[in-house]
Amino acid sequence: TFINPDPARAETDAGMKIDGVFDEAVYSQNTWTYLHNANGGNTVDLAITSYFGEKGIYFAYEVRESTPIYVNMDRASWMNSCIEMYLVPSSVEKMPSENIFEIDLLPTGYLLFKRPNAAGGWSDVSTTHDKMAYLGAKPFGGEVNTDECTGYDLELFIPYDYLDVLGVDAQLVKDGY
Repeated sequence: TFINPDPARAETDAGMKIDGVFDEAVYSQNTWTYLHNANGGNTVDLAITSYFGEKGIYFAYEVRESTPIYVNMDRASWMNSCIEMYLVPSSVEKMPSENIFEIDLLPTGYLLFKRPNAAGGWSDVSTTHDKMAYLGAKPFGGEVNTDECTGYDLELFIPYDYLDVLGVDAQLVKDGY
């Protein structure tokens, strides 16, 4: 009957809650980018925005698909419905580089930060909860892995302290470089 308490997470800016719901004022005031992709039997509509706060970077993604959203954790993230993004300094010209980070955001709320390793694969770059990036996810239409789920909203928070852990100069990011 024992329930583990939620871990202490990195502190967000005032008024920001990472829950996959875009009810924060910054999202209604930000410019959103809208993408539409019709590829074979699936159509995807994506809306994206970001916000650079005092304590970290925030990303919001609204994903709607014409087919149900399924996630199988036994296969690679790119084989699931997910957002796969990269954090790469502008000085990096090719893969592999220790300064490239792949960020996988799944509609189940699962988040993975990884970087290329010497063996040609990827290594996880997690840290303690009080510095680690985290993700809020909200399915649309029904639960993930059901025919009713045709989309999801994701809200990602990357604390500047986590960028320091990764070896990324957070001050340069804050200054817009």
